[in-house]
Amino acid sequence: RPDLTVALAARDLVAAGAPEAALAASVAAETAALALTFEPRDADAFVRARTAPRAALDLLAFVAEDGELDQVSLEAATRLMTVALELECASGFVEKSADARLRRDWRALGLTPAGLSDWLVRRGLAYGEETGRAAAASVLALIDAAALSASAEIAARVGAYPEHAQDRGARRDLLKAARETALALADGGDALAARAAQLYGLAGGAARKTGLRNAEVTALFYDPELSLRIGRRLGAQPWKGPVTEAETEDGEVFPMLSEETAAALTGAGVPVWEAQAHVLGRRTLVGSPAIGPEALRARGFTDFELEAVETALQISPTLQGAFCTAVLGEGFLREALGLSAEDCEDPHFDLLARLGFTDEEIDAAERWTLGAGTLRDWADLPEGLAGVFAAPSRDALMSMTAALELFSGAPSLSPLPVQWNEDDAAAARLQSAAATAGLRAVRLKRSTPPSRQLFDLTPPETARPAAAAPAPAPQPTRTVERVVERVVERARERRKLPDRRKGYIQKASVGGHKVYLHTGEYDDGEVGEIFIDMHKEGAAFRSLMNNFAIAVSIGLQYGVPLDEFVDAFVFTRFEPAGRVTGNDSIRSATSILDYIFRELAVSYLDRSDLANAEPETGADGFGHRVDAEEEEDAPLPASKFISKGFARGAAPDNLVVVPFGAKSRARAPEDAAQADVCSSCGDLAVVRKGPDLVCDSCGATPAAREDLAG
Repeated sequence: RPDLTVALAARDLVAAGAPEAALAASVAAETAALALTFEPRDADAFVRARTAPRAALDLLAFVAEDGELDQVSLEAATRLMTVALELECASGFVEKSADARLRRDWRALGLTPAGLSDWLVRRGLAYGEETGRAAAASVLALIDAAALSASAEIAARVGAYPEHAQDRGARRDLLKAARETALALADGGDALAARAAQLYGLAGGAARKTGLRNAEVTALFYDPELSLRIGRRLGAQPWKGPVTEAETEDGEVFPMLSEETAAALTGAGVPVWEAQAHVLGRRTLVGSPAIGPEALRARGFTDFELEAVETALQISPTLQGAFCTAVLGEGFLREALGLSAEDCEDPHFDLLARLGFTDEEIDAAERWTLGAGTLRDWADLPEGLAGVFAAPSRDALMSMTAALELFSGAPSLSPLPVQWNEDDAAAARLQSAAATAGLRAVRLKRSTPPSRQLFDLTPPETARPAAAAPAPAPQPTRTVERVVERVVERARERRKLPDRRKGYIQKASVGGHKVYLHTGEYDDGEVGEIFIDMHKEGAAFRSLMNNFAIAVSIGLQYGVPLDEFVDAFVFTRFEPAGRVTGNDSIRSATSILDYIFRELAVSYLDRSDLANAEPETGADGFGHRVDAEEEEDAPLPASKFISKGFARGAAPDNLVVVPFGAKSRARAPEDAAQADVCSSCGDLAVVRKGPDLVCDSCGATPAAREDLAG
C-alpha cells in the first residue's frame, strides 16, 4: 500500500472551505496521499483498517427466488468469514513491524459487501434516493452486527483484543448507537434492520462480559483486484451500468444486458428485448427513423451496397465505419457518388454528411443501429425506474457513503474522484461537500487523464490574420510527389479447425526421453494445433509442455505463421537433449523444443536445412538412394500416407502414390534419352540414337518426319 497521511481536521472549517482546507484539497487531489478525518477515533480506525485483512461478500449469491436476501444464509456466511479473517489476522504476514503491532493489539478486520448497488437495481431501488440508502444501510447493519456477534463469541473462548480494556467504554457506546440506528430503520418494516438490532443487542451483552475479539469488523474500501475477482463493485461504489460482457466457448466477448437490469425490467413489466434493442442497438438500418434503405436507394445505393452495409454493421463500432471505402468499394464511391480519390483515401471522411443527411439524422440512425448504451433516455422507461437507471452523481455517492458509515467499523477508505481536468478550486468544493454530507473521512484522488485525448486546435491559417505582404516573385513550378499510405486493420479472428481433422503422430526419443508429437490440420493441409505428450516425466514438466502446446495452437489458429515459432524455438538449449531416435529426418536436438519445431519445419515448411538425416535408411550418405532402379520406381500404396479411419473407406484400396511426384527424385541428365511423340504412328517412342531421332515402334527417322510434315 502506498504511504498515506491521515490528518485530524475540524469539520466546520473544512465545510466552510478555509484556506488550510483548500491547501489540503490541492495536495490530496494531486498525490492521493492525504486523508482528512474529523474524530480521533475515526483517525485511528482509518489507520487500522488499511492494514487489516480484507474480504467481500457477494450479495447476489444470497438472493432468494422472490428477489429478497436470504437472511439466514447471509448471516451464516458473515460469521464464517469473520472467523476466516480472524485466522488471517493471527497468522498472516505484513511487511512493516508497525502494521504487525496494530494487528496484534487491535485485531481489526475489513469485511465489506460486494454488489450492493447491483442488488438495489435488481429490487428496483434508486441508488441516489432515500429508499435505496435505507435498504443498503440495513444490509451493512446485518453484516456488521453478525460479525460483531461472532467476534464476541470468539472473545469468550480465546479472549478480547489486547487494547480492549482501555477501549471498553467507547466500544459500548458505539454498539448502543448502532443498535438505536438499526431500530429506527426497522420501524419502517425492514426485516434485515430488525435482525441487525437484535444481533447488536446480543453482541453488546456479550461484550460487557468477555469483550470483543476485534476492534472493527467491517470497512468500506475499494480493491480493484478483489472487485475483478468477484465481478462486483465493492462497498458504496455505484452501479456500473446496464451493459455487461459475456464470453462464448470460443473466447469471443460480446455485450449484453446485465442480469440485474433484466430483473428490474421484468419486475416492472417491461419487455426486456425492447430495452436491449435500445441499449445495444439493432445492428440494421431496416426500420431506422432517419437513414433507412429507401433513403439510401434514393441517393444511388443498390441492393449490393446495402447488403455490404448491413454486413458491416454487425461488427462496426461506429455508423461511419459501415460507410467507408473498404465496405462500399472505391469504384462505387467515385463513379456512382462522385467522390474524389482524396475523399476515398481519407479515413475520417463523413459520407453520410456528403449525401445530405443532417447531424440529427445521423445521430438517430446511429442510436437505432448501435444503441444508446444507457436506459436513462429511453422513452418507454417507466417513471418508477427513472431513478434506478439514472447516472450516479458524486453527491449520491457521498450520501450513500455517509449512510453506510453509520454501521461501518471504520470510515470509508475509498477516495472521492476528482476529474483530471478540474482545478484546485473544484477539489476544494468537493472536499467541503463531503464534510457537509457527514462523511467520517475524506480522501480525494484525481482521475487519470485519457491516453488519447483530442484537442480542437484552430487551423494556423485562421488563427491570426496575417499582415499584408508583398507578392513574392514567381518561382518555377516544381512537381511534388505525395505518398499516401493506408493502414488497413484486419480483425484478429480465430480460425476454427474442422471437427474431424487430419494430422499425424510422431513418436521419438530425445536424449532417452520419449516424446509424442500430435498434429491437427486444416482442410488445406496447414497445421492448426499440436499436442506434446511426454513419457514417464514429472507431472510439472508434462503439464508445462501440454500448456505450451495449447499456447502454440492458439497462436496458429489466430494467424501466427509457423515460421515465427520455428525461428523462435529452434536451437534452444536445455535438458533433455542429445541423440534422437525414432525420427527418420532428425538425429539430434539441443532440446525438446528444438526437436519439435525441427520436425514441424521439415514436415510442413519443407525446411530440409533443419533436418540432419536423410529419410529412412535407403540413402548412401550423399542424398542418393541405393535401392535398385525398379524398386525406386515402384509405386507405394496410399495407405502409407492416408489414414483409413479418416477416409472412412472413401479412398479405394488400389490407390497408389507414383514416385515421379516425389520432391527428392533426382532430375534426369540433359543428355539422357527423352521420349517424344512420333508423327507417323503416334506412339510415345521417338528417342535419340546418336545424332538422329528414331521411332522404336515404326522406325521413322527425322527425314521421314520432315517428308510427312511437307
